[in-house]
Amino acid sequence: MVHSYTVDEYLLFEPPDSPRPWPTVVLCPGRLGDRASLAWLAEPLAARGFLVCAITYPPERRYLVHDPAQVSTTADWLLAHDYVRDARLGVAGHSRGGAAALLSAAHDARFRAVAALSPLTDNVAYMRALRDYAPSRYAELLAGRWATPDEDPAYYEAISALRHADRLRVPVLLVHGDMDFMNPHDHSIWLYEALRRLGRQDVRLELIPRAGHFFEQTYTGYAHAQVAQLVGDWFAQYLG
Repeated sequence: MVHSYTVDEYLLFEPPDSPRPWPTVVLCPGRLGDRASLAWLAEPLAARGFLVCAITYPPERRYLVHDPAQVSTTADWLLAHDYVRDARLGVAGHSRGGAAALLSAAHDARFRAVAALSPLTDNVAYMRALRDYAPSRYAELLAGRWATPDEDPAYYEAISALRHADRLRVPVLLVHGDMDFMNPHDHSIWLYEALRRLGRQDVRLELIPRAGHFFEQTYTGYAHAQVAQLVGDWFAQYLG
């Protein structure tokens, strides 16, 4: 049985019947930082032999801009405390966490593989679309970004994984529901196509039919088991 517990500010999901250290995955939750909401992914990964270290986000920080540094600090902590076997370190996340995972993998060479679920990869295109078609949602998200794309283009460049595709040199898994109306699946398609144009072979795009942002499938439940299997297989291939 998977054992979960908190150490310092981290929520750890420990593999059963497997001695430390382990191949390890840093797990980044969505915008609100609810680590427990990703237990459906963390527990199957731990059952397959990975230590999963789920992070959260400090309050009063600008959206996404500090997340890669926080992920790298988590990697420092895991390595310093001898949790990671043979530098087998990956990063995964959902929504905001998916973007954070991609940006972290682009800028921290210690991560050997990344899995991004329902990520935004182009914040400029996203915010401009919201401004035109969903003004109340636009106002809500603009408050966390502090400026429009025209007012602070450097910030939007920094938080958009699509603009860092040339630095994503590790295996990349993108998983997105094709009915995600919160973060449209175009964002994963755009990044996948950009990586393929750069000649990358170790990139995979999985679109889950009839699945929304949280992989809910209308009235038939969730595709969590399918997504967890995809992510587990990905890390087994590159970290196992």
